[in-house]
Amino acid sequence: MAPGQRLKAPWLLSRFLAIWESRIRAAFASPAGLAAHHLYLCVRGGIAFANHVTIRDYLRRNSQAAAAYGPLKKQVAQRFPTDGESYLDGTTEFLLGVLGEAAWLEEALRAVDHANRMKE
Repeated sequence: MAPGQRLKAPWLLSRFLAIWESRIRAAFASPAGLAAHHLYLCVRGGIAFANHVTIRDYLRRNSQAAAAYGPLKKQVAQRFPTDGESYLDGTTEFLLGVLGEAAWLEEALRAVDHANRMKE
């Protein structure tokens, strides 16, 4: 690559729809003709990143919680196979419980709850 030449953004980034200031995630459109995927980016140090890492670490340390979360995810996914918002809504209470057990502050829990239940 020549000096000063810029790389073009990957095709997925060209599908970027919008970033809402009040949201902690950015949404991408599914490519036409391909299976839908749920993809979002988390900024290291942001609340979404901390949310994911906290839940991951908690489930690794707590086998009972992990054993309960697996069937919940499957049940909600079967109930809402193409509705990501409803899937997220169906798992939010469990995830908020995990974050609460991990001693998250009430203000942070409210922010996660708000983001998870925000409809497009």
